Amino acid sequence: MVALSEKVIVVEAGEKSGSLHTVALARKQGKELLAVPGSIFSPTSVGTNNLIASGVAKSFMLKNTHSEQVQRLGMKLNESEEEVVGLLKIEGPMGVNEISRRTGSGAGEILSRLMKLEMSGILSEERGIWRML
Repeated sequence: MVALSEKVIVVEAGEKSGSLHTVALARKQGKELLAVPGSIFSPTSVGTNNLIASGVAKSFMLKNTHSEQVQRLGMKLNESEEEVVGLLKIEGPMGVNEISRRTGSGAGEILSRLMKLEMSGILSEERGIWRML
């Protein structure tokens, strides 16, 4: 895929991620590298953050991605849903209990918000961890 691309965008990469092998191939071929920065607390962001910090890749972020998606769907998020989306957007993937702790809302209430956001195509859940799409 690297050979067919003008640019390579790395969305997530752990410290020893296979994505970093793709980065090495892209560098050898002189491709422009972009990386999506992630939470400094997320193991799946170590590789991308290191690529940016070392100057190997430029930082790549879509501004207001969730807001644009919500507008396209013609829906409005309430304040509590915006709070959850904002937290995940800034801090990265996390579980219900952590979201509950950080927002001060009960786990049941948080789960209800998360389900609505998942059904709207804004979030996804895998193995108890919620993340932005």
